[in-house]
Amino acid sequence: MINILIVDDEPLVRASIQSFLNWEEYGLSFIGEASNGREGLDFIKKYPQTDIILLDIQMPILSGIEMLEKMPNKKQMPKVLILSANDQYQNVRRAFQLGAIDYILKSEMDEENLLKHLQKTAETIQNIEDSSSEKNNELSQNERRLIIDSLFEDILFNRNKDLNKSLMEDLGFTFSLPCRLVQFDIRDQSEDPRVRQIIRLRGEDLFRQSDSGSIHYLSNRNGILILPSKGAESLMNDFVSIIKDAMNIKVELTQSGECNNFSDISEQFNYIQSLDSGLSRIIFRAKQYIKKNFASPELSLEEVSNYVEVSRTHLSAQFKKEAGMTFRDYLTNTRVDSARKLLEETNLRVYEICEMVGYTNVEHFSRIFKKTTGYSPNRYHKKS
Repeated sequence: MINILIVDDEPLVRASIQSFLNWEEYGLSFIGEASNGREGLDFIKKYPQTDIILLDIQMPILSGIEMLEKMPNKKQMPKVLILSANDQYQNVRRAFQLGAIDYILKSEMDEENLLKHLQKTAETIQNIEDSSSEKNNELSQNERRLIIDSLFEDILFNRNKDLNKSLMEDLGFTFSLPCRLVQFDIRDQSEDPRVRQIIRLRGEDLFRQSDSGSIHYLSNRNGILILPSKGAESLMNDFVSIIKDAMNIKVELTQSGECNNFSDISEQFNYIQSLDSGLSRIIFRAKQYIKKNFASPELSLEEVSNYVEVSRTHLSAQFKKEAGMTFRDYLTNTRVDSARKLLEETNLRVYEICEMVGYTNVEHFSRIFKKTTGYSPNRYHKKS
């Protein structure tokens, strides 16, 4: 069992995290919580068996950064995952320098995303023996992979405007422009964790020999290769061949267009995703934007049309044609679905959920919820 401590000054955040899932089914146990860095330090002194710390950056009394600075025995400290707001990237970078190995944006944190990060960290704890000869608390190769994969996801999903090629290179993530993204999907049905490990190692070996390319996982069954535009086809064929030779596993590849600068990477990733979804690139991007920003009460058709760079009229017509419903109905359904999930899985009050899903008036939210589900929020909570 992996032991986890939550250090966050918001009681609702601490409670929500612990109520997301039956964590013990995944070999994870939340053994304590603290509301500031000082309490966090006191806890790990009493419970040195703590394996992972979920650590908020901004807290009263003692911040997350200050807690890391005061950590005793940094070489043997628990693995630290930072909980960060969108505008705290410089603090996240400092946290990496102090020994944190991953971070999660609070705006993106749901049970699936959090579970993925915790399982990756648990895998590091269980499978990697830290070398006693490491000096200056240098990151192990696996820990560096975790950081790079997380940062690369932020590039793909355009989550952090402060990220750039130079900053990524400082952290050991190098690639050449122009480049192409290639999504790989593993079609093997086995849940054997060695499948993922072998694919990563064989891919890294291939790209090391050719002195170009890199591999990054997005989930247990798919990931992204970054390949130089020149020679991409040859490297793709070699990648498929070595995986087939190693495990006789079928890997399907989807290639993007050319990325000529850093900002093209997110655009080309959206293009790959739109191919998989069967939607046009415009509607795929519109749906992704709504899912990411539905909690904003000001989210509008005009805002989304500006994001996808088409007129309001065109987006409205295309949305109804491809999604089978109006923009407004899709936004409402997205908000209500999120509210239903919160009612089912947390003990938050209705007014708190109302604000979290983009409504400013509880009565209006309750009417919309009942019209959509057939139940008032309070009755739905009792039913679930």
